[in-house]
Amino acid sequence: MIYREFRPSPALRPIVERLWWLEGPAEMIGGEPIPPDGHAEIIVHGGDPFASVAADGASTVQERVMLAGQATRAVHVAPRGYARMVGARLSASGAHALFRLPQSELTDQIADLHVVDRALARRLRDDVASRESGEEMVAALDRALASAMPSARPAPSPAARATALARARRGLMRVGDLASHLDLSARQIERVFRDEVGISPKLFLRIVRFQEVLGAIRGGAGETGWAEVAAGHGFYDQAHFIRDFKTFAGRPPGSWHVGDASLASIFSALGRDQEISP
Repeated sequence: MIYREFRPSPALRPIVERLWWLEGPAEMIGGEPIPPDGHAEIIVHGGDPFASVAADGASTVQERVMLAGQATRAVHVAPRGYARMVGARLSASGAHALFRLPQSELTDQIADLHVVDRALARRLRDDVASRESGEEMVAALDRALASAMPSARPAPSPAARATALARARRGLMRVGDLASHLDLSARQIERVFRDEVGISPKLFLRIVRFQEVLGAIRGGAGETGWAEVAAGHGFYDQAHFIRDFKTFAGRPPGSWHVGDASLASIFSALGRDQEISP
């Protein structure tokens, strides 16, 4: 299996954090539930599309060009055949900046991009999905998204500033403190997050803390045990940590074991940002 990440071109960096490429046969890609990470993603399948798996076990073959909105819980997908796919990991408010839609409408949705932006979806299908290699797909995706960017570079929105601060503080702050720092009322910050991020500020902070725990485990902190790692990242109530972990990872921490080739590892702090190509 191949997984690589790439820096987007400078024009895209206000709204796109990473471009990525995943390729390999289904039997080499672990299908564990993918935890939420506080980002929406644009995804283009050049090989066999994955299947989305519902809670009742029913599966639906994904579209070739998709927008995965903010997730509030673990997402279940299953590789099919030979996968060759690329994507854009958007900033927390990047989908709103690009599409100007209330992001709460896309929460926990993997939407056909044709419904959101028909012109961009057509270009991604015709000029990205049709490429014969992952590197060519990534380059074509970068060009297509750059052409869809607003002509004037927007100033950082309140949501962009709030989510950047939340990440800088590793999620270790209260919603009221976040609102005060940005001179917003409690009602205003809730509305900003609903429209521009797709989830509440409280849930966003919880997801950031959870991903920080996974990052610590990747760095070897897991050798001290889940309880110690959780306490070091703001989870002082073990029951609260276990509840959040089951929600975000799809299973409790004691039974969560994923390999390097697992989707749960690749698309979380366990595996992302390991090696960034120019």
